[in-house]
Amino acid sequence: MSKNILITGASSGFGKEILAVLQKAGYNAIGTTRNIERYADREDFLALDVTNQASVDHCIKTFIRKYGDIDVLINNAGTVLTGPVESTSIEEAKLQFETNFFGIVRMNQAVIPLMRSKNKGIILHISSIGGFVGVPYQAFYSATKFALEGYIESLRIEVRNTKLEVFSVCPGDSNTNISNNRTLVNSIPPYYQSEMDHMVRQLEKCEKEGFKPKKLALFILKLIRKEKGFNVRYYFGALLQRWAPRIKSFVPSKVFQYLIEMIYKL
Repeated sequence: MSKNILITGASSGFGKEILAVLQKAGYNAIGTTRNIERYADREDFLALDVTNQASVDHCIKTFIRKYGDIDVLINNAGTVLTGPVESTSIEEAKLQFETNFFGIVRMNQAVIPLMRSKNKGIILHISSIGGFVGVPYQAFYSATKFALEGYIESLRIEVRNTKLEVFSVCPGDSNTNISNNRTLVNSIPPYYQSEMDHMVRQLEKCEKEGFKPKKLALFILKLIRKEKGFNVRYYFGALLQRWAPRIKSFVPSKVFQYLIEMIYKL
């Protein structure tokens, strides 16, 4: 039986590929975007700004009215803020959390009661290896993903007596358009500029050499077909990146920090 699937942030990157792969597989997959005007001719898109509660509520109500129950929610919408911790404003940091963390909280709080009422549903979160490894000059991005992973662990326990499935997929570097969508902080002190520029170049190099987003979409298709018995998280990407969270747990912290510096040539 086909599932009704809602995918946030489906206009580019992972979300775009996940939407295409799931639709090809026969699922009733619907994407969301903040720029709905660009998709006026697409019936498989809904308007959504995860930072706005009214927008979240309207999106869910529209989905239910048009397509019926939500069987699967894929929380993919997110942004990347790049810059030194020292000069990142509180407002910039809060916006990163509003999108990457509280946006997910809003979606889940809107959807969980619906899934609980029928005692069935899947909530899949697109997280990141950066949720286990602090990435220099992307501290607040990593912080949102660290927070997300703890949130997921707690939520899984709270819904353990239901048939709701809650878990994350944590990709490493991938060849998406994330480099073009990176947001730089407004203020960068001159003593950080050179190293940060170097770091951004390294990030872009790693991303261009990373896996194609369709590979992740096909992996997610396999997971959705599985339907139950999910692990709390799945690492996805290059071998070293998949093993980074495990390596971190048994090497001295200073050694691990040195390895990160070496990877990014800092």
